[in-house]
Amino acid sequence: MSYNKFMNNLTHVNFTRNKHAFQLRMNFDVDTLIPEDSKVRLVCNIVEEMNLEPLLSTRKKKGRKPKDLISMLKILLFCYSERIVSTRDIEDFCIYDTRAHFILQDVAAPDHSTICRFIQRMDGYATELLTQFVEMLLEEGHVDLDSIYIDGTKIESVAGRYTFVWRKTVEKNQQKLVERMIKELKLPEKTSRQKVIEAVQSEFNRIINDCKRNHVVFVHGRGKRKNQLQRDFEHYHEALHRFEAYQEHLTILGARNSYSKTDHEATFMRMKDDHMRNGQLKPAYNIQFASNGAFIVGVMGSQKSNDLHTLIPFLEQMKPRYGNHLNKIVADAGYESVENYLISNLPTMSNLKRKRLEMILVARKTWNTYQQKMLTYVKMGRSSYELRILRKNMFQAMRIR
Repeated sequence: MSYNKFMNNLTHVNFTRNKHAFQLRMNFDVDTLIPEDSKVRLVCNIVEEMNLEPLLSTRKKKGRKPKDLISMLKILLFCYSERIVSTRDIEDFCIYDTRAHFILQDVAAPDHSTICRFIQRMDGYATELLTQFVEMLLEEGHVDLDSIYIDGTKIESVAGRYTFVWRKTVEKNQQKLVERMIKELKLPEKTSRQKVIEAVQSEFNRIINDCKRNHVVFVHGRGKRKNQLQRDFEHYHEALHRFEAYQEHLTILGARNSYSKTDHEATFMRMKDDHMRNGQLKPAYNIQFASNGAFIVGVMGSQKSNDLHTLIPFLEQMKPRYGNHLNKIVADAGYESVENYLISNLPTMSNLKRKRLEMILVARKTWNTYQQKMLTYVKMGRSSYELRILRKNMFQAMRIR
């Protein structure tokens, strides 16, 4: 029997092919196959209690009838709880697993493309869903949020390890190019970078007009001699292209010191050593978690490599949602700083301790200001007497009474 004929026979609804009788099997409800204490029933009950109006409002009114968004959300949450994260694995789960049939209720299983589009649509509503879930836990008494425990972990990006772009390298090469253009175009030494770019653009436009006026034919390849206008054209065209590339790098970097070419949001961080004891910098994200009663109540992704700079943004994100419940914040020594002590604004801190921390913070800012003045005086070539007076004033300002 050929393969196609065998597969066609499988489509027949005859479950007694080895006998003469033809018998049909009734499709019973899969609800009877799911235990009452199953996790899938718990996920369904939680989703049905949520307010999903913001998510349902994104449903398109035109085109084909979309999949049921509530069932898709149930499928997604349950699969994530079972560590099924790939869209193709979720598709297989919807096709072959009885628990998925219980959620879908005789609706056709979504394919991986539909699941991927739903995940993208969920991007702006995940925080609101987590807040509603935590509020349910508060009502049931599973969490109290009196003390939240904050910690972070670094997750390596799928970007290439050697696709790095460093801020110092970009700024150094950009400054070298500016200095070279200043010498070539005979501009003043203190000309700003924007003025230099405008001068290069003006010179490039002049060369283009000369090429058109003289009917210069550009040549390429071995054995061809380039005209001087063609050489100048290529030279200044490359300079403008490099200026644009450096500016694009700095725009993507923002306040960071590095990023990956294949994942612009990833920052190179020092990761834990792998099995070969390699501890080089790798593109990663610093994911912060807040937990209470063995439940995650807050999540934030950060591009900061150090936990020290993530506590303030994390608390500012959580206070509008749980501000009335937060009382104590528990974190390790990696978060310890004067700014983090002050921004926490917790009632457990005494007024005397808070005043002391504020005085330390003011003294630190004063110290930084006088250090900048000292460097400026040294560059200006001030006398040693003026430097001693400035140093004396600096230590007097640093004295905390």
